[in-house]
Amino acid sequence: AALFRRPRHPYTKALLNAVLAPEPGANAVGIPLAGEASSILAPPDGCPFHPRCQHSIGICSETIPIQADLYGGTVACHRASELDLSY
Repeated sequence: AALFRRPRHPYTKALLNAVLAPEPGANAVGIPLAGEASSILAPPDGCPFHPRCQHSIGICSETIPIQADLYGGTVACHRASELDLSY
């Protein structure tokens, strides 16, 4: 339940936003991701999600984030502790 209330990573929130609404005609939630998914054969430097992340800052393109415990879950995002991605 906590994952759905407050996702810890922008990619998790994007995945949740991509799920169709259970009621026909219901409005979509969130903003669709821009750009193309990164190549697994030639991933970008830093966080693999940073080219598509609307919250990306300089460090995101330079350093791979370390997985850390946060709010009862784990996340690998440089900005996880400062972002409020709750619904």
